[in-house]
Amino acid sequence: QVRKGSGKCRVMHEAGGDVLPYNIGSLGRHDLAVVRYAVREELTRQVSFECKDVREAMPEGGPFDLIMCRYSCFLYLSRAESWDVLVKIAKDLLLPGGYIVIGEREVLPQGFEELGLVQLTDCPSIYVKSKE
Repeated sequence: QVRKGSGKCRVMHEAGGDVLPYNIGSLGRHDLAVVRYAVREELTRQVSFECKDVREAMPEGGPFDLIMCRYSCFLYLSRAESWDVLVKIAKDLLLPGGYIVIGEREVLPQGFEELGLVQLTDCPSIYVKSKE
């Protein structure tokens, strides 16, 4: 589901995908639309998805351009656990200029800016790591 003005379509398109149909501009700001989204095949061959319990194991093979921490990753962890997970992701797993995506009801622990993460203003569940 995509809300007009959420920025999600723009982010998906910039990542190399196609949003179908293209006429979502006719929606009001608070209208919901279910859109089909397809990532180009040449990109899907380069992508792998892993499901990990971040308290126990982190993915290998990084650093990564995109890390999706969805499904209450930060919602149910203690403050200390949340911070430890975020430090590991930001310092060891996320490339400069890379993105971390969290659930819409989640927030990153206070101090995330100290790790070089910047929250996107038009898409508050997406953060980008500074390139410096």
